[in-house]
Order: sequence, then structure tokens, then C-alpha cells
Amino acid sequence: MGIRAILWDIDDTLLAFPPAEAEALRLALLACGLPEPTAAQTARYSAINLACWKALERGELSREALRTNRFRRFLAGEGWDAALAGAVAARYEAELAGQVYFVPGALELVTALRGKVGQYAASNGTRRVQLPRLARAGLDRLLDGVFLSEILGAEKPDSAFFDAVCARLPGLARREILMVGDSLSSDVLGGLRSGLVTCWYNPEGKALNIPERPDYEIRSLDALPGILEALGIGKPD
Repeated sequence: MGIRAILWDIDDTLLAFPPAEAEALRLALLACGLPEPTAAQTARYSAINLACWKALERGELSREALRTNRFRRFLAGEGWDAALAGAVAARYEAELAGQVYFVPGALELVTALRGKVGQYAASNGTRRVQLPRLARAGLDRLLDGVFLSEILGAEKPDSAFFDAVCARLPGLARREILMVGDSLSSDVLGGLRSGLVTCWYNPEGKALNIPERPDYEIRSLDALPGILEALGIGKPD
């Protein structure tokens, strides 16, 4: 049984998130009359943002609460007016939607695989951000579809997310679907527990911190074609 479909995580798998996040934050703060953030302030916001998204994965925070809470916490921590959180959040999302920085090799790999295997984005990111980013990157024309948790009604790593995806890929067995992503808690754990083949994109060589092991681990996207060839990409039963 070969791999017939790839589910690509977007942020930090296809598109590099830190530079996009930093620039969107800078532009949003300036647009709302706040100072340009220092590198330390940007790092503090990034940590708050990541913590909020992890809370969303665990079901501890709603998507709407995440949208403003991260900025309320950040602004208050910097001694700025937390009442601006809603305005900053709206401007940040608008700016983030236009920020595109490819992970090395991502565009070339997706392009090379087009027509050889089904390729789909699978993300917890909001539609107002991810759809414009994919279009700006040209990935909307290369991918065969986009699965967003906001639209499917469940967040990765919830099995309901992957069940909804699989229901939209009729005729494919779960072991014919490869989930590729950088997040152990979201992409790998969710994929494993839903019966998919998983590949952990781990360019920084981070330690494994989940009870299960991914089926594959790569440090560079350049390593994925060899795995796909070994898996029999696109081959029927």
C-alpha cells in the first residue's frame, strides 16, 4: 500500500512563521500608535502566542478568545494599553495574511510532487490568514485542497479533525495518507492516533517529547522524496 496523499502542515513546514509573525506584529503595533517592538518584545509576544495556540490544541481556550487574549496579555505585560488588544489583533491578522516566507525547499518539493500524489494543507490557522497566505505564495494552485480546523469544526490533534479530513478523501485508506508537520503535539500525535502515517519535520533536532514515535523524522524537506519513494508514492494496493 503506497502513499497517495500528503497532508502538509502550513506554519514552519511549508511557510516559515517567525519572520511572518515578527513583521506582522511590527506593522500592527505601529498602525495602532504603539512603539516598534524590540527583538526582546517580539520574542515575548511569540512565546505568549505559542502558549495560546497550545492551549487551543488542548481545548483550554476558544479560537475567539485566543484571537485577543494573546494581545491583551502582551500589551499589559509591556505596560501598554490592553484595551487596544482587539484593534491590534485585527490589524495583526490582516498583516500576517500578506507575509510569505518559504521554508527552504518547500516550494520546490510541492511543485515536484504535483501530479504524483495528492497534496493538501492541514492547519489550525484561521481562514482569514491562511487562505490569503497560500494564495500569495502560489500554493493554492499547487495543492489539491486545504483543510482548516476552523472550517472542519475541530482542531488538530483531535481525531475529529483527521476524521473530517479522511471523510473528504474518499477511497483512501488511512495508511495511504502521510501527515507531514513540525509539531509533535498537533501533527504527529494527532496523525498517529488517527491511523495516518506521520513524518516529523524537525530541522532543529528537538528531543521527542510525546509517548509515541513518528513513523519518520527528517531534518530537511530534501529528505522527504527518499521516504516517499520507499513508501511507494502513488502506488495502488
